[in-house]
Amino acid sequence: MTSESQSGLHEMHLIFIGRLLAGVSHEFKNHLAVIKELNGLLGDLLSAQPAGGRQDLDRFRQIAATIEERIGQAGRQAGYLNRFAHRLDTTCSAFGVNDVLQEELSLCSWLARQQKIEVTLSLGADLPMIDSNSSLVQLLIFSLVAPCLESLAAGGRVGVATTSAAGAVRIRVWTEGALKSTGALEQKLQATASLVATLADELRTEIVPTFSASGQAEISFLLSSFSD
Repeated sequence: MTSESQSGLHEMHLIFIGRLLAGVSHEFKNHLAVIKELNGLLGDLLSAQPAGGRQDLDRFRQIAATIEERIGQAGRQAGYLNRFAHRLDTTCSAFGVNDVLQEELSLCSWLARQQKIEVTLSLGADLPMIDSNSSLVQLLIFSLVAPCLESLAAGGRVGVATTSAAGAVRIRVWTEGALKSTGALEQKLQATASLVATLADELRTEIVPTFSASGQAEISFLLSSFSD
């Protein structure tokens, strides 16, 4: 890789990390705002409740369950964020591709909600562990999925699936639904084609998106260990 390509890759990696952290911090703020609001409501109800009264018991339980749910969601996001950060510690390690995808797509779920797009994840069973750069894999997936999310009209769907393939893992990304404009998705993916090609080279794979007559995209590629 040339020094110019290395510099460009480093810059895009930082942009990716920045976008992800901004989105996740916004999610945490939403969780805290809901918990604060429900806690205030609970306090108001308790203040208005006569001693020994049980008329609002079901409502109390509902509020408590919602608070617990939000705390659980925030806790899972914090766990994913911790693992995401530690993936930057090394350029090569053994990892499960399903774990990497689940982690990243959960952390990037804010973008799908923002665009009103459904993301479905179909995880294959008994996949081999991969010795590679998991952080670059996440940057690659984001570079493929984000343009799809940003190009589809509300109500569209992005699918991501994994399957085992002779000691490697095949990742497939595809889109369904109306586009915001004709050719929008192809243009978006062309804009990131140079970065995707650099990442594919670093991860020793090949990525060539295909497009249907209606402009939908399908992208399929293999991930294998660096030692293979």
